[in-house]
Amino acid sequence: MIFTAYLKNPLHPITINLIGVGGTGSLILPRLARLDYALKLLDHPGLMVIAYDDDNVEEFNIGRQNFSVSDLGKNKAVAIIEKCNLSFGLLWDAEPDKFDVEKSPVCNIEIICVDNVKFREDYYKKRLVEVHNNHYNKNFFTIDCGNGKNFGQVVVSSKLFPELKNPFQIFPDIKNQDNEKFQGIKSCSYEDSLRKQDLFVNDKVSVEACDLLWKLFRENNFDINGVIFNQEKMKTLPIKI
Repeated sequence: MIFTAYLKNPLHPITINLIGVGGTGSLILPRLARLDYALKLLDHPGLMVIAYDDDNVEEFNIGRQNFSVSDLGKNKAVAIIEKCNLSFGLLWDAEPDKFDVEKSPVCNIEIICVDNVKFREDYYKKRLVEVHNNHYNKNFFTIDCGNGKNFGQVVVSSKLFPELKNPFQIFPDIKNQDNEKFQGIKSCSYEDSLRKQDLFVNDKVSVEACDLLWKLFRENNFDINGVIFNQEKMKTLPIKI
């Protein structure tokens, strides 16, 4: 299915809200910076990203998330945005606070990296498609990233294109998976976390999400609704439209 040409030939940088910069979001952000760099080399105006997270970097985050010892105690959004801005000469923004579904500015693409089912349910019920009648404030797509112990999914949805369903439409039992058995990590112990969740499961989610974004910008279409994968069985499957 072919989408609006605006994302392929925009008049200004594509606006992106990155909601959560923990396990998955902290890995997605540097890939967005690489994507931005590649787009600019192709005469595209690139991306403007705002990262949201109210959490601070703790010792058990290092290694599992994209943070180093020098980040300890810093707000996660501020720490990772500073690194990307310095590395790529960007002016992206960090919001050291929770994303407000009803009040936070609407962006062209919103990437959800929050496993909290209640937040995601509120998002799909309350989030508006646009605030003003212009492209800068119009939400074209939401990319929802989720994972458990050794599996994950990336779902692309849109209120403008109802063929692209959201995770609650694709996975009706999603609420039942918001528990320790499915999610794996509930402990602050690094050793315990490694026993309960695969070390690179978040990396896999971030790669799949950014691959879908790259396909959108280069081809201006999606032929799938997303992907699901199982690290244990080494399988990745498309979610068909």
